[in-house]
Amino acid sequence: QRAFVLYGVNTAIKLAITFLCETGNLFNAVSKAHFPVLYAFENSELSPNHVFIADNDDIYVSDGYVNSRVVQFSSDGELIQIFGGVKGTGPGEFQAVHGVALDSQGNILINDSENFRVNVFNANGQFVESWPIPSRGGIEVRDNNMTYISDVNEGTVSILINGNLLETAYAPRAHGLAVDTDGSIYTSGASRMTVYKLTRKD
Repeated sequence: QRAFVLYGVNTAIKLAITFLCETGNLFNAVSKAHFPVLYAFENSELSPNHVFIADNDDIYVSDGYVNSRVVQFSSDGELIQIFGGVKGTGPGEFQAVHGVALDSQGNILINDSENFRVNVFNANGQFVESWPIPSRGGIEVRDNNMTYISDVNEGTVSILINGNLLETAYAPRAHGLAVDTDGSIYTSGASRMTVYKLTRKD
């Protein structure tokens, strides 16, 4: 049987965790004795809302509701570095981090939702630039660095390449986000208990 790992966050109990699964069934959950469990600064100040797994299995936790930062861990749960952590509107600062992804060059793209932008850092943690775009939702990077960013307040999914806006799709209260290999966009409508599928018309 093949085992695989699922990663997720739980804002209510303030944890970023890994689940070891076996053939689709939850094998065990939140048990350090059986498999690695990532406790991202387990304390009352943690409020994770998103997690991203890089190709090298590094884990990026968006800890945005309280600390306005992204925390990078190794696959073993060792702290590597922190992006942000300072609240503000200046370059590289955040008001409310709400999603994280990596592009093909290894740049870290972080939704800075209350500043209505995406902050871009290089792999060494240095701030590169900001993209002015509504970003209180998810972020996905696909082929050719095509980047999809949802915003729950605007009800939009913005589609960009290297920070340049190509087009905007619309879905009510667009929050959670995923993009299929054929370019279909799936977004969860916050407070509507609905998942929308968006496809491009030829």
